[in-house]
Amino acid sequence: MQHYKGYIQLTYLLIISIMALLIAFLKPITGYAAITDYTLAIFLWVVLLWMYPVIPPYVTGFIGIFISILVGVSENLAFSGFVNDVYWTIVGAYFLAVAVAESGIARRIGLYLINVSSGSILSIVLSTTWTANILSPVIMSNTARGGLMAPIVKGVVDAIDSKPGDNKGGKTIFLANTIINVVNTNWVMTGLATNLIGLALFEKFTHLTISWLNWLVLGIPMLVLVVITPIIVYYMYRPVESSENKIKVKEHAIEELKKMGPLTVKEKTALSIFVFVLILFVTDIWTKIPIGAIAILAMILSILPKIGIIEASKATKVV
Repeated sequence: MQHYKGYIQLTYLLIISIMALLIAFLKPITGYAAITDYTLAIFLWVVLLWMYPVIPPYVTGFIGIFISILVGVSENLAFSGFVNDVYWTIVGAYFLAVAVAESGIARRIGLYLINVSSGSILSIVLSTTWTANILSPVIMSNTARGGLMAPIVKGVVDAIDSKPGDNKGGKTIFLANTIINVVNTNWVMTGLATNLIGLALFEKFTHLTISWLNWLVLGIPMLVLVVITPIIVYYMYRPVESSENKIKVKEHAIEELKKMGPLTVKEKTALSIFVFVLILFVTDIWTKIPIGAIAILAMILSILPKIGIIEASKATKVV
């Protein structure tokens, strides 16, 4: 099967490469310089390879830059993306997200909040969704946050002998977390990578600057929605509860925390970096430190030998 997959990938690469060459040399766009057709061909080739990554996406991007320079695009324009702090912010935040996940501190936060809750379905809903909310400023990806929270949520649901679709709590807990994973992407600037891309376009055309704290204040209506959505979901389904289930939830959280043991050095380091970066995000309006620089600092702290939590090679695979 793997043998055929290689042939399929090679065929796909040849087809889109031939298509790109036809666009470049047949020049379907008339009335413009030849470079217009060249850049269109490069753009389509790169995008199609990103959609179906036959080769690593970052390699595709560098090839696109190299060919662009060969066909006449200026070096300043070709490398302009590397001086945009938006993209460095995204990269830096991904390094920190990997560090938070790899250290285990994210899971510990979720289990701790469940442990200190009453054990009721509503308290489980609130503790799990607020774990996702707490992580959203540094994990700017729905998929990453969902993947991180799914085992935590499933563990709690299993502990009460429930399933994702039943009315014993599974439906309510999973649905609330699924919805909040989308809603909480907007209450903080760094809750989703596309927030930063949209902000960059906004600032370019309006010449207005919005700090991390400004966004947080403007996002108060969304924060209200983040708070009330899990509660609404709970009252929509009103799952069947029992005192026995509350005990099971507490026991599950305590047992899992025992398995994790005391806070490790990696967890303490990840938590310290998390809090430090969050403080810098909040105070950027006064410190005037660009958000891109803060993200780069987070990346450095995450991979710095003797201090960092992860290897650079491991983080770049995720990015």
